[in-house]
Amino acid sequence: MSTTTRVFELDDHRGRREDRLRKTLALLAADPRRARLASQLADLMSRIGGDRAMLAWVDEFDADQARAHLVVDLIRDVPRRNVDLAPITEAWDRGVPGVLDLPQVRLADRSTQGSLAVVSLGSDGRRAWFAVIEGSYRRAPLGAEQIDMLTFRTGALAGTLLHPEVGIAFDGWRSFGFDPEQPDGEIPERILVRLMVMRFLRALVADDFVMHAEELEERVDLLGDELRGWGDDLEGALWRRIVDAGGAGNLDALGRACLDLGERLAHTGELESAIEAYGVAYEVASVQGDADRGGFVARRLGRAHRNAGAWTESEQWYRTSQELARVLGDAGAEAITLDGLASTQRVKGALPAARRTLARALELAKVSRSGYALGSVHQGLFTLSAIAGERERAVQHGWSAVEEYETAQDQLRALVSVAGLLLESGQGELAERTYQVILRHVEEPYYRLFALDGFAHSAALRGHRAEYLARCERLEAEDWRAAGPDFEGQVYLYRGRAWEAFGEFDRAREWFARALDFAETHRLTATLFSAEEGLERIESAGSAAAAPQPAESDVGSTEFILDRIERADRRLAGVGG
Repeated sequence: MSTTTRVFELDDHRGRREDRLRKTLALLAADPRRARLASQLADLMSRIGGDRAMLAWVDEFDADQARAHLVVDLIRDVPRRNVDLAPITEAWDRGVPGVLDLPQVRLADRSTQGSLAVVSLGSDGRRAWFAVIEGSYRRAPLGAEQIDMLTFRTGALAGTLLHPEVGIAFDGWRSFGFDPEQPDGEIPERILVRLMVMRFLRALVADDFVMHAEELEERVDLLGDELRGWGDDLEGALWRRIVDAGGAGNLDALGRACLDLGERLAHTGELESAIEAYGVAYEVASVQGDADRGGFVARRLGRAHRNAGAWTESEQWYRTSQELARVLGDAGAEAITLDGLASTQRVKGALPAARRTLARALELAKVSRSGYALGSVHQGLFTLSAIAGERERAVQHGWSAVEEYETAQDQLRALVSVAGLLLESGQGELAERTYQVILRHVEEPYYRLFALDGFAHSAALRGHRAEYLARCERLEAEDWRAAGPDFEGQVYLYRGRAWEAFGEFDRAREWFARALDFAETHRLTATLFSAEEGLERIESAGSAAAAPQPAESDVGSTEFILDRIERADRRLAGVGG
């Protein structure tokens, strides 16, 4: 082998180690304390030589197994979490801090010899903690100065580890329909089982996914008995997947089940519990060193925190996802993440920052050539432009989103947004044509309901009372309240506007009042403001009120929009265009 080839191999090896460290730190970035601990472990490895470092613990009341809490692994993409109990016990017997140096030792997961250094860090009352630095090759014994350095630096690490800030307790009770501060009789059995499973998840995380065998078996058996009475409903199936995966120690299945549960809870508006489920899914991705899935879950956490009004946490999670996308060199994922970040900036009122973020996102989306990324960013620009009153520009971005998206499902979602803006602009005829295309092709129940509601309202804007009532009946035949509070609030608001358009102001007032009450209860800010505006319009006009007339078009050329509607219809039908 030539010297040049050897140099390239060494550079490549060093580059892969650096990439794995960057990935680990990026996965932990949302938790500054854990990221600091990982940096401290990496520093220890660089000082004494090693390729895996971890924080491990032993339960002082059940010291038959050591568990890995945090691992920095420079030679494996999926961090190795096995821990040998014997050297940890020997280090503990030497006191705190107790240093055990084994420069030549047969490692637990290897047939060859390597090196090991273990430092006992102390106890938090239940757990004895250790820093473990492992190398794949034998090395010289640590000298006195190195041991002093190791003792000093692990002392700082112990300070970070053993004196954490107190975390926030699980607040999912309210999203599960139970307020512990204002109990009303007994806790419903279904809610109680949900809470039991959530506590099981919390216990798994607390035990770093290695729960004592007897305790694990007892919990799984108990929860299995409780869940058997749930039937075959979707949520019950998700909880069973979680219990089965946790009981089997299948982290991959557990992470996927928690992600799916988070998606369902977020869809039904149970945001605190969705954040809990997403949080466990992220913990699993971090343990597995899965930056790709971690970035996806971080985006979901960013969205859930935004919808819950926690803007700082939302931005932090989007920044975490952005760094993971950078580590992976995935321009498309970074563009999608920035689109989500811009949505948070927009919601909190930072419109100039949102515009700058989306401009950068569009650059990245173009580099990625990802249809989904391009469509997503154009849809973000659509929303921002609509809020800024730039309706013509908004419609152009909306049609760009429709045409850039690659799947029919995404194209139809974008079409629903465009149709909604046409309604808001008073363009009943154009909205009507757009909803007709959507209803011809849409299969996703959630967006079908939005289209049915908008389709009814387009009839009201065109002054067709009988047609409006018939379309409302068509919506009523569906289980539309299952679409969630956002949609329900929109239905009440649109009905107020419809009766206002027909000049039936008493009925309009009833629906606007209902929309206002619903928006206050469910914290739907945009719906609340729109309902208040509707009531003010009616009250200020009094009995002399006149039905609003269709607005002059401010959404651009009618010919342009009709052409795009026709193109979208042909594309969705598979004809091309």
